[in-house]
Amino acid sequence: MLLVLLLRINAVLFALFGIAFVLQPAEMAHFLTGTFPQTASALTDMRATYGGIPLGFATFLGWAGFTRQAERAAGWAVLLVLAGLAFGRVVGILVDGSLNAVITALLLSELLGVALMTAALKRTLTIALRGSSRSPRQHQ
Repeated sequence: MLLVLLLRINAVLFALFGIAFVLQPAEMAHFLTGTFPQTASALTDMRATYGGIPLGFATFLGWAGFTRQAERAAGWAVLLVLAGLAFGRVVGILVDGSLNAVITALLLSELLGVALMTAALKRTLTIALRGSSRSPRQHQ
């Protein structure tokens, strides 16, 4: 099923991003922004925010990818998180003029993720509606 596949892929990607920030926050910050954090507290906050939050989200997505009752809610969570990230990048590009290769690649991957998750959620909704339109006799 497309939704489960996308949940599992996103779980891996968010986990890799989180692990990279927990282990190498300065290098990751430089790769993404072109600058290094200037204080130890900045590094600690980056480990927590850009490392810990994605790791927690990845754990949720990994669990949801194997828990049928949670699949759709997790799909919506991925869609909204990726849409929020894309929105923030677009605002940054327009307000700050921060367009570069890394920002462009991240924005395109987020928009692709939104499109794929939208298709997957639409598909599961169509399947669910088809199943609920059957008469009680057809379910037996």
